[in-house]
Order: sequence, then structure tokens, then C-alpha cells
Amino acid sequence: TEADPAHPGQRRLSAYDKASTLSFFLWNSTPDPELIRAAGAGEINTQAGLERQVNRLLASSRVAAGVRSFFADMLQFSDFDTVSKDPQFFPRYTVTLKDQAQEQTLRTVVDHVVTRHRDYRDLFTTADTFLTKDLAALYAVPLVDTTANGQAQRWLPYAYAPGDPRAGLLSQASFTTLWSPSGRSSPTSRGKALRQNILCQKVPPPPGNVPFKFVEDTTNPQFKTTRDRLTAHRSEAMCAGCHKLTDPLGLALENFDSAGEYRTAENGVQIDASGELNGVAFDGPVGLAKAVRNDPSAVSCVAEKMFAFETGYAPPKQDPRWQAIEAKFSASRFE
Repeated sequence: TEADPAHPGQRRLSAYDKASTLSFFLWNSTPDPELIRAAGAGEINTQAGLERQVNRLLASSRVAAGVRSFFADMLQFSDFDTVSKDPQFFPRYTVTLKDQAQEQTLRTVVDHVVTRHRDYRDLFTTADTFLTKDLAALYAVPLVDTTANGQAQRWLPYAYAPGDPRAGLLSQASFTTLWSPSGRSSPTSRGKALRQNILCQKVPPPPGNVPFKFVEDTTNPQFKTTRDRLTAHRSEAMCAGCHKLTDPLGLALENFDSAGEYRTAENGVQIDASGELNGVAFDGPVGLAKAVRNDPSAVSCVAEKMFAFETGYAPPKQDPRWQAIEAKFSASRFE
């Protein structure tokens, strides 16, 4: 930092540090020569000069790298390092597929937000995505692979057909598999991730002495579905409070098993994928997607996450400058 001549007694980022912060935020890379020049000339310390550089960086195709970095952080993709699936039950889920699941989501986000300039909220309901042959097999959808200049097109644009149970980011394997143990699905983990990462709502940690006998026993003939097991688990007084926050969301994704494959039944019993978000009832993953898309928390959360990603601290909610940022985001159709 350096002394701020406009505010005696206060300090500001130096021009070069401001350029570096800006470049890593928007491009996920070091400043280019033009940004270095603007810093050296002091232009970046003026409002007009700063806006000129921000607009230039945003207009560049390199902003896709910054968007990818932000969403990988927001969706906690670093946790994929510890994800594994039982090959006896989920033979399609390989290391390659794990990497492709993350890439699918990031390609979908960049295409939606950067290339097409679409409403952020529609990321939760969009039918448009990108697939490989392996992902198409996991999702049980047809994918015609073509070639260009003799080279196979590994990633192909794809739009789910009307009525398909998959919609938006929450039904993609990057979400359904990341938040599931190796041998079973977990509505609680999925619901908690949705609350905390997508809606910015805190979920208290479970007490240290919580018994998981009902949840983990997938062979109990008395509790054949995950919903049945969670209902029994919630009979423990210490468990009920947190599960009211997570399970009504996560149960809507129960049609996707731990590897992200679609199913209609568990242990021969039809899956009940109904749920509720802040008083809005829905049924199944598409219904959940629409509820999240229309929830105001989804919009304020992505703004909060991006602010924290760039600055390293949570936004001051009562600060008029922060409120202005949220207002501008809303006025821009959340682009």
C-alpha cells in the first residue's frame, strides 16, 4: 500500500498492486503490458483510467479464465481431490469422468455468462450444456460425435430435450457426485452445499455425537429409500433442526445416484423427489432448479461470493456502496 493523497491519513493499493489484483480477479493471470503501462503512468489511480482498464479486461476473451476460476472456487471444485465412488456399484464413474464433470460445468457457465451474456439465474434451469461421449453415456442421452479437420470434437454442445429431468447446474454430475459419499447419495450433503454455496445461508455443523445408524444402512428392509432413512434419523432430537434446512432441497435430487446417473426407484421403491424452498413447494430436480432460479438469495449470493473472492472478506451489507453494487447487478438483468 501507499499513502492516499486524496484521503490524508489513509492508505491505498499502489498502482501496480491494483493492476495485479484487477488482472488476477478478471483474467486469473498476471497483468498484460497495457495494464502495466496504465499503472506506471498513474492512470489506474483515476476513476476514468480505472474504468477504462476494467472495461478493456471485461471485453477480452481472457475474462473466461477469470470466470472459470471464480466458479470453480464458489462450487468448491477443489474438494474433488477427495471424491471417489465404489466401482462395484458405479463402474462408469472414472477419474476421467470426474474431470469431465467439472469441465462440463465450467464450459456451461462460460458459454452462458461470457459468450451469450444470459441472465445468471437461468444457469439453474438452462437446457444448454456441453457433453463428451462418456458424460452422454452417464446421462443416458444421445450424442452425435462429428469430426472437424480430421480431429475428433471431444466436447460437443448439447441441449436436453423438453421433459428431460436434467436442468441447469444442480443436475450436472459436478454437483450430484461431489456432494455424495462413495456408495450412496446424500440429500443432506447436497442440500447443505446448495444452501451454503448457492444461497449463502449457513447450516450449523452436526453435534459430535450424532448417530448415523439409520442413514448409512442402505440394506435395512424397514427403510428402503433415503427419504425413509432420513425421516428415521430426524427422529433424534439433536438432528432435526439442521436437517430441516438441508433435506427438503437435497431430496429433490434423489433421482440422481452417487455417480450422477438418473434413477426412478431405490431398492424397488419409487423415489419421492418432492421438496420445499422457503415456502415454495416443488417436485423433482427441474422443480428445484426453478425454485432456486427464482429465489432472491441466489442472486445476492453470487454477488457476495464474487466480492469475497476478489477482496478476501465478506461484503459490508449495510454499506451504501455495497448496496449500489447489488442494485446495479439487478438492473443489468443479472448479467
